[in-house]
Amino acid sequence: MVMGFFKKEEPSKREVPKRLQNLDRASLLQWFDTSIMILGSSFDRWRYHDGPDAEVGDAIEALSGLWQELQSRVDATK
Repeated sequence: MVMGFFKKEEPSKREVPKRLQNLDRASLLQWFDTSIMILGSSFDRWRYHDGPDAEVGDAIEALSGLWQELQSRVDATK
């Protein structure tokens, strides 16, 4: 019996919001940088100061959407 941990599966692609698709690459990179800082800050608040976990989840989702859009543009040029 093969455990599910070892199965190679394609990650599910979710729809990237139009507002991200409409940004130029420079703006996407700036928002990505800012989102990394927001994630670090919200994670720190959650871990050390009883901050809300929803902020961490929101930051992760935003970063994921930005990364997906950046990667789709890189893949499109290959």
